[in-house]
Amino acid sequence: MATLLLTLPIETLNASTTLAYVLSPDGLGMGLQSSATAALLPGASAERATAVAHTVVIVPTAQLSWHRITLPQGALAGRQRAVLEGLLEDQLLDDPADLHFALAPHARAGEPVWVAVCNKAWLRQAIDGLELAGLSIDRIVPEITPTDQGASLCVTGSPEDAWLLHASTQGVTRWPLTAATVDWHAWPSDAPLWAEPAVAARAEKRFGRTVALQSPGQRAIDACQSLWNLGQLGMSVSKPTRIFKRLRNAVSTFASSPRWRPTRWGLVVLVIVNAVGLNVRAFQERKALNAQRQAMAAVVKETFPKISVVVDAPVQMQREISALQIAKGQTSGNSFESLLGALMASVAMPGQPTPTPSTLDFSNGQLQVTGLSVKPHTWAPTQLKLQAQGYLVRQSGDIVVIQAKGAAP
Repeated sequence: MATLLLTLPIETLNASTTLAYVLSPDGLGMGLQSSATAALLPGASAERATAVAHTVVIVPTAQLSWHRITLPQGALAGRQRAVLEGLLEDQLLDDPADLHFALAPHARAGEPVWVAVCNKAWLRQAIDGLELAGLSIDRIVPEITPTDQGASLCVTGSPEDAWLLHASTQGVTRWPLTAATVDWHAWPSDAPLWAEPAVAARAEKRFGRTVALQSPGQRAIDACQSLWNLGQLGMSVSKPTRIFKRLRNAVSTFASSPRWRPTRWGLVVLVIVNAVGLNVRAFQERKALNAQRQAMAAVVKETFPKISVVVDAPVQMQREISALQIAKGQTSGNSFESLLGALMASVAMPGQPTPTPSTLDFSNGQLQVTGLSVKPHTWAPTQLKLQAQGYLVRQSGDIVVIQAKGAAP
């Protein structure tokens, strides 16, 4: 999976802006160097994102200023931006509220530290535009950073518009490459001097010595090795977007990569086998259930020939049994006498008079009794006793309804 190194333009980014980029195979070596609008960059769509693992945005030197400060104790605990605004207010030409600040990596309170400053609206618009195009950004790094020791010179641009970038322990500055600039500044003669191929001849002529060639792509690779990350203090890149992109890349790779083809076919076969197995098992269960229903219906019809259609075998059998008991002068479990006797026996308390109901209503094997004065603390044991005897009972106020289990209401 490659790393996309993307250099922002100096001007404001829009949909038609052409961006220079390097598609490095590992973030260390050179790869494809090209340019495209944001919507056509590698990684800007699901189809092209499969080859991009990380995206690094490079801020050009022309958009950055560098300042050396010493952070007071406690400045890193919170309110970092407010502290930086106060410390840099006299060094800045623009309103601090319009600027974005970024601290050097491993910054410590009480020690000198570099602060990179750029226009906040310009950077925010560029990041939003790239994310809107479908890119998810992992880091924002400066094109060139101050050095710990020595100095370096780099000439960029075109023969008509060449610029000199100077990095040293004093910061990073950008100057137009003119005779006056070269003569006015005492540039260190032993400092490394690089130049892009387009301006190499002009740089050699101005400085009077040989230059080492460095393409914009190689400078982007060098910038990627920096520990700096300008995505801080309100300019954080979207972590959920990065997570979504990596998940999307993983799914897309699994769906399209040839090396995952056996696994994909294996999953398809597994799904089909499971679907067939579940259908076979469901068919067998339905067949067994229908067989049980038919056997039960046969028993009901054989026992009670008058029943021609079996809808609910237990209920129909209970009704027929109750009818036979009534015809022979016997009481059934859901008869009026059985229900009333079971209820009155359950609510009767030893040594106390038996409660007398005010009304009784019996219909379709269900007895409704009104006016039983059953105390709340005795009702639960009464209900459990009746349930154990095979009755269903419920209470609502002074109304008690009782019926035999399995009897139709």
